[in-house]
Amino acid sequence: MKFSKKLLDVIFRIISPRRMLLSAFQNPPRRNAVLSMKLVFGRQSINEIRTRGHSLITFAPQQKKSALHIVYLHGGAYVWQGTWFHWKFVKTIARKAGCRATCVDYPKAPEHSYVQTFKMLEDGFTKLTQQYPLDRFVFMGDSSGGGLALAFAQKLAEMDFPVQPEKLILLSPWLDITMENPEIAQVEELDSMLTLEGLRGAADLYADGDDKSHYLLSPINGNLKGLGDVSVYIGTHDILWPDCKLFQEKAAKAGKKIALHVYDGMPHTFMLFPLPESRDVEKRIIDTLTDS
Repeated sequence: MKFSKKLLDVIFRIISPRRMLLSAFQNPPRRNAVLSMKLVFGRQSINEIRTRGHSLITFAPQQKKSALHIVYLHGGAYVWQGTWFHWKFVKTIARKAGCRATCVDYPKAPEHSYVQTFKMLEDGFTKLTQQYPLDRFVFMGDSSGGGLALAFAQKLAEMDFPVQPEKLILLSPWLDITMENPEIAQVEELDSMLTLEGLRGAADLYADGDDKSHYLLSPINGNLKGLGDVSVYIGTHDILWPDCKLFQEKAAKAGKKIALHVYDGMPHTFMLFPLPESRDVEKRIIDTLTDS
């Protein structure tokens, strides 16, 4: 069954993710994200890597035919854990592309800051590349996970790490946690999920007093040299849309081509929901992964 965008808007009004984001600061929900991943992935070649108290769960479809390996970083404003929607999306992409996919249960605020998150990612990715030395890696993420995927790729390039992601696929990415783009205020009233107040509060928790314009926190300010192909998917009713436009402009000035796919009237992370536009995103991603 496919939901219309209007029905999705009604659902958002009922569950009020804007209120949920604000309340999560005081008492963020903490469930067994690893168990939910395993339940979604089933028994298809699941492998778990533990590092710094967190897990990377690797799924491989029965008909694995590609050496590509997706590393997926879920969204949630660096505060919320991943959900069934994230794991189901990743499983579908990996199955249709015939490749492995690893979902990362990375450290969240307010218990942890970005410092602990990046330490865990470095250790986890090192172990992952050692376990799958012949795989070719792709970073993918939605919302805050999209920003984190870009920032982590920039850090790996800066470190001259021996394994670099060939592609970056960013879904409604949070690229600048300062939220200082003046165009954001105009889009905020169209966004049924996110608010400036909520995102700024989450950013404060994640940055833990450090400069929020630093590229590890706001990868729109990072170096794009040495990165693989970058694709961005975003809707025009997404509070993060203005910064995605700015990112493409900055990248062009730096000589880096960004494939920006824009969906008119679509909300934040729409691609995770059963919409016709989501199926189009899915097809484009599969084409990107299989055109290698």
